[in-house]
Formats: sequence, C-alpha cells, structure tokens
Amino acid sequence: MDGALKNAPSGAIEELYQVGFYIPFGNKLLEILHMEIAPFDYAAVGNSAFYRDISLGILCHTSIPYLSMLSEWVGLSSKSLITDPAFADWKDLVDESPVRDPYGEFFLHDVHRFKEALVDRFRPRKDDELPYFLNSMQAGVILRTGNALQLLRRFQPEHPLCRVGNASDFGLRLMPLEAQSNKYIRRLHAFADRVRQYNKQQQDIIISQDMSVPSVEMEEDDDVPTLKPLREIKLVSEFHRTLDAILTCHESDSDESYIPTLDTITDQSVRQPLAIWCPLVNESAMKLFTQKFHIQAHFELIRRFFLFGDDRFSSGIVDALFNSSQGVMGLRLHGSYRWPPHTSDLNMALRAVLLEGLAHMPSQIKGHICTGHEDQDIDDLITFGVREGDSQWRDPRKIDALNFLYVSYRVPYPLDIIITGRTLDKYNRMFTFLLQVHRINVATKHIYQKLQLSESPVLHRIRFQVRQFTNALMQYVFDTAIHATWLSFIDQIKGDTTLFQTMDPIMFGEYHEHVLDRMLYQCFLKQSQQPIKHMLDQVFEDMLAFAFSADQEPLQLFDQFCEHAYQFTEVLRKLHDRGIGRLGNVMNSLNDQGSSGLFGDFHDKLDAKSGQGAFAHELLTRLDMNGYYSNKVTNV
Repeated sequence: MDGALKNAPSGAIEELYQVGFYIPFGNKLLEILHMEIAPFDYAAVGNSAFYRDISLGILCHTSIPYLSMLSEWVGLSSKSLITDPAFADWKDLVDESPVRDPYGEFFLHDVHRFKEALVDRFRPRKDDELPYFLNSMQAGVILRTGNALQLLRRFQPEHPLCRVGNASDFGLRLMPLEAQSNKYIRRLHAFADRVRQYNKQQQDIIISQDMSVPSVEMEEDDDVPTLKPLREIKLVSEFHRTLDAILTCHESDSDESYIPTLDTITDQSVRQPLAIWCPLVNESAMKLFTQKFHIQAHFELIRRFFLFGDDRFSSGIVDALFNSSQGVMGLRLHGSYRWPPHTSDLNMALRAVLLEGLAHMPSQIKGHICTGHEDQDIDDLITFGVREGDSQWRDPRKIDALNFLYVSYRVPYPLDIIITGRTLDKYNRMFTFLLQVHRINVATKHIYQKLQLSESPVLHRIRFQVRQFTNALMQYVFDTAIHATWLSFIDQIKGDTTLFQTMDPIMFGEYHEHVLDRMLYQCFLKQSQQPIKHMLDQVFEDMLAFAFSADQEPLQLFDQFCEHAYQFTEVLRKLHDRGIGRLGNVMNSLNDQGSSGLFGDFHDKLDAKSGQGAFAHELLTRLDMNGYYSNKVTNV
C-alpha cells in the first residue's frame, strides 16, 4: 500500500515516520482498499486469491461506518435524534439529525439547522472526494433523496418509510456472497411494493416484521461449508464470520457460495439497493405534495391570475385599466388619467377585480390553497404590488407603462421548494407581457371601431391588417405558448406519468421552472431574446400611436407599422430556417446536462407526437397566412 501515499495529505509522511504506519481518513481508506483488491480481483487460487479474500473481508467491515451514514441519510436504517440539551429551547431547530458523522467523513455536511432551511441544510463538502462506489450524479440523487426523506419525516411521520427501525433495518453493507445480496434485494423489493401500495391507497398499512431484512451478515443456517482448519475456533465477531464465509467458498461448488468481482459486489450491495430505494422515497415525497398539500390547487390559482386563465379576471382587469372613455384611448383608473397612478387608485381599481376572481373560484380549490395558511383567508395570500419607480414607466403612451405592476403570492412551506421566488419572478414576467398583449388588443379594437365609418378602402385595409396581426399574436400566445405548454405540464401531475414518478421535490421544482422557461421562450421573454422582444415592442408602439392619433397621417403610421411587422416576421423566418426556432433545439443547447437535459428529451418526444415545438414557424404562419409580409409590401 506504499504507493497509495503518493496523494496522501502532508501529515501522512510525518505520521508514518513517527508511529510507523499511516491510516487514511474516511473514504480515502476505502479507496486504498479498493485499489489494493482490484489487481487480484480475478484470482481464484494461491496466495493472490488468499490476499484478495483477506483484503475483501477488511473492506467489508471497514466500509460499515460510511455505509451506515449513507443508510441513515436515505432512510435505509433508523434515524438518529438530536439529544443535546443545549438545543432544547430552540423551537425552530430540526429535531432530527439525518446522519451521524462525528468525524466529518461523510460527503455531505450540515450547513443549516433550521426548519425553513431544511432542503438547503446539507451540502456536499467542497474539499472532499466521493467514495469509490459513487459518482457525482449518484451523489446528487442521494443528496436529494435524503432531503425528500426529511420532508416525509416532518410532514408525514406515520409513513412506512419513516418507521424503519432497528428491528427492520435495511442498512447497506458490502455483501461478498451473491446469495446474500440476492436475498437482500428480494426483501427490499417486497418492502417497496408494500410502500407503493400504501402510497396508492393512502391508508395505514402495517409493514409486517417478515418484510424486514435481517442483518446482512452470514446467518447460522446458511448452508455454507466450514473451512476445516478453522472449524474448532469459536468465531463470534462479524468480521470472523465474513472472513470464514469468504474463505470457505473456495471449497464449495454451490451457487450460493459464489463470490463475484468487487465491482459486482459493490453494484449488488450498494448501487442496486439505492436504485430501488431512492425512487421509492422520492415518489412518496411527491405524493406528499400532491395529496396532502394539493399543489395542483396552487397551480390553478397561478394559472388564473398570473397567466390570465380566468376570463372573469381578465375582463375585469382590462375594464379597470384599458377601456376608452369619450373616444380617448389610454390608461385609466376610475376615471383618473394621472400617470403614474396613486397607490390608493391602484388598490381601488384592482383589489375589487382580484376579489371577484377569487370569489368565483371553486370552494374546494380555495380550501386546498389555505391548507398551509389556516389563520388567513385566500385574499390575503395573493395581492397586487408596485415596483419602485422607473423613468420608462412615466409615459402612459408607452407599451411598458404598466411594467411597475406585479402579482404577489405567499407560498407556504414546503410548497416554496417547487414554487420558488425565482419562478414567481418569471410568472410576473409573463404577467407583464400578457398585460401588454391585452392592452394592444384593446387598442386595435379601438382602431377597428374608429375607422369603421370611413369610406376609404385604404383605411378599411389598415384596420383589418392591424386587427389581423393582433388576433394572430393573441391566439398564438394564449393557445400555443401558454395553454398547450401548461396543459402538458398539468397532465404530468394528473396522469402520474413515468417522468413525474422519477422526480424528487427539488427536481420537480426544476421541472416546473423548465416548463416556465418554455413559455418565456415562446413569448420571446428570455434574456437572450431581448432584440426580438424589442422588435415586437416597436410593433406594439406603432399600434398604440395609431390608436392615440385622431386620424392624423394614418398612412405614415401604417407604413411604419408594416415595416416593423415585416422585420419581426423576417426574424421569425430566419429563426425557423436556422433551426433555433424550435424549443427542443433552444432549450437543449442551453441545458445539455443534468435534469434540464432530461426534461428537454422528454418534451422533444411530446413535441414530435403533437407537432408542436416549432414556435417561430407557428407564429409566422399565423401572422403571414396570406403572404402579406413575405412579399415585403410595406405600403398601401
């Protein structure tokens, strides 16, 4: 093992000379033993096989502390409790220590102790390497599985996964005999089936003791021949039992005495159990969010008010902000045309709209939403807010005159793991854009009505052309960018699909944000799409200028509108031709690794089945249906 000292810490050589030996710390020791066994992994006879067996026995027991910590973290063995009296008066302290790591050997460490930081409580050690049997992706899954388990323990302590005790311990151990690992896997599968039955039926199912797995050490009744020279020695320790079992296997032809390679042992003893257990914990935690916290109800509220999914709310806010009065098109709040408006005027105009929308929500949905806010009404959870002043919001004739307005929603814990502050910011970007679209819709209706009595065929063509652009844009935004994307997202929850079943709460939060990013991309609201959104804003500004004008120079304004509309459609055409007008290409190019890449692959398949995904081409088809902009006709 002297070669293993090449990468040893600086104090290793000093300790070697002072004490005469050096024992690495934590996972470094496991790595050295693994490296020591690897060259002799296929040895069957002779001293090499004997040395390999001795080293394997040492590795099996040297790995017990680390595997015990790993088992505690993911819940395969019983949890430990904080009993330090110094923390007795800390009401916000998490009363569960998910892992006992007195020497700081585990690859995760505690950075927070408060409940509100439960999910962010543990982080990987920056200066620590993973054990040889885990890669970075597996470590990430383990981290999030432990977080999901803590949520289960806190909010559903009666769940079978929270009742794994010493009598039914599934703790991980390196099992050198294939018969041991097969027996362990069978019992783990049986336990997982009972847990899924509990999740499905949502009733108390007592996990019987026969479902528990015994200690993974060799049992007395396992039919393994005994090594003759050692038969008279009384072997009582686990290490002696394991070593005895390993050595005697060379004299047996039984399949139950077969010792596979070290990589196979590691796979059967660690990776396969984790592959069974981690999805089970994550699936159970997701059931907590859907069945106990009713996250679908919160999504429904978001759809209604952030995404204008409620017709009553949409018409109410349009009437409060955009209706024309005496032929003057502009922004109004209860007849006041002061801009920016007083906060009191804003509250009077919009609070009533919000309350009316909430009043017509189904009572069951409102009840589910208030589950985490028993002491508050639903109308206290969602309100309008005003951002700090900006010079660009001072002109009511500009398209961004209402960008100061946003919707505030108080999301209860732990739902804020999925509906995060960052996703609410993105929802408000959608809200601001949809408010602009509604304003343009009102403006073009005003143009249509203003020119209706005109006898000029040119003016009639103008009003139809402007109105057609608005209708096409609104249908695309609400039908394709929002409704189709949102419907696909909700179907994953309602249908309990394979994608949904493989997620943990944090991953589902990432998926939620991924779906929202798809909406933002289709509406040209991402940071990388600012030039495109600026071109669309120019078209909006032309429409508003046309609406504000009193028939002065309509042809000049229309020429300007046509030019900007043509430039916008040309950009859409180039996006499609270059392949960056497809959501799959855009999203995957930015998220080619990690869970976001998995989401992209999933939606690529859905887009291929439904014919969706080519958002630039779809909008272009709607806008340029008659080939008007393709022919570059910018004047009448």
